[in-house]
Amino acid sequence: MHDLSQIVLTDNDRIEPGRQLDQLLVRKGPDRNGAKASGGYSFSSGKTNGLHSRSGSDAVGKEGYPGVVHLVGLDYHQDHLYVTDVGDHKVKIFDLEGRLLKEFGGSGSAAGKFAYPNGVTVAPDGKIYVADSNNGRVQVFDRDYRYLETLPQPASDRDKILHPRSVAVDKLGRIHVLDTLRGLVHAYSADHEYLFNYGQGETAGARLRFPNSISIDEATGLIFIADRSNNRLAVWAGK
Repeated sequence: MHDLSQIVLTDNDRIEPGRQLDQLLVRKGPDRNGAKASGGYSFSSGKTNGLHSRSGSDAVGKEGYPGVVHLVGLDYHQDHLYVTDVGDHKVKIFDLEGRLLKEFGGSGSAAGKFAYPNGVTVAPDGKIYVADSNNGRVQVFDRDYRYLETLPQPASDRDKILHPRSVAVDKLGRIHVLDTLRGLVHAYSADHEYLFNYGQGETAGARLRFPNSISIDEATGLIFIADRSNNRLAVWAGK
């Protein structure tokens, strides 16, 4: 079945149907060096060979920070970090020591090129999905970083993907594409057939407003959406 029911994560860490959330406090644990995490993409207190940001998302690619311009998206898969960089419109792959191993993409609208790529996720089968935001599409690459295809647009112009910002894969292999401007999440089968969308329900609690990110818990199937303009973390239960 493809239907989804909406629930909201409350401020006392309970999940309750239909309850609105005014503010969510995110608790940050210690990093791998024992210091409190301060946000952003850095995972080491010292300089690394590649992935490091001194002030969150504004990594600047100065001396000591090669390979990095302006990081946005991040995914972890098999001891590698997959990062989108809107500064040079590339996807970059780092090891856990911060060494840049591979990069692909570059500025443009041709297949395999990007215009401000945001979200990236790697499926269990190794396929790489990139939210090519300003080109209004999601591109698919194989485990060797070769372009495969672009996910098809919905049949209805009313639902056409305008600005994909984030991508996630659920435990059934379905691909969920979050469109910030539409306030919708589009779901595709593992074979890239368009299935349905959600996020603009009949009630106010079921309507997203400029959502920015999506993540799915493989164990429970819960779908977590950063619902920016509603100032909440919305949680949906997939069926």
